[in-house]
Amino acid sequence: MLKAIPKAATVDRYLNVVRAIIAHRIREFDLVGVKNQFEKLDVADSGREPDKRKRLPFTAEQLAATRERVLDRAADDLKQIWRLLQGTGCRLSEITGLRVSDVMLEAQYPHIDVEWHDERRVKTEVSRRKVPLIGDDEKSLSNMICHKSHLGRCNPLRTNPKPREKANSYS
Repeated sequence: MLKAIPKAATVDRYLNVVRAIIAHRIREFDLVGVKNQFEKLDVADSGREPDKRKRLPFTAEQLAATRERVLDRAADDLKQIWRLLQGTGCRLSEITGLRVSDVMLEAQYPHIDVEWHDERRVKTEVSRRKVPLIGDDEKSLSNMICHKSHLGRCNPLRTNPKPREKANSYS
């Protein structure tokens, strides 16, 4: 039994999985004339715009306090990651999943290529983009590529990425 009633967006995500499974089966078994009954099933309220008030952006004060705390207390590699997050507006996974080949410091306009690869998935097609590097961003990336942190760990940028193992929910 459900403990709470799921939101329309959650139900719609689950239905997308069911739609894909049924469509795949119809194609795989050449089920000519079989219609996917889930294809046009709409969830009430799913077209409504999400409530953006639940995810408010940082205030200037919160951002300044967070920056001060990170830059005062964190290890060098985390400081560099923070600078990139704040300066580029990228998601954490986009920054920590960067490969050296994604960084274009020698381009006319230094930037990073946010792309889909085995080490990092992008959230949507629109998420694939070129993000310009300005000020601290360029310096942080240059440091991350050229140096190891004071702890001897390699930087978060991957020079030889290993493909992510595929998770199998049936094992």
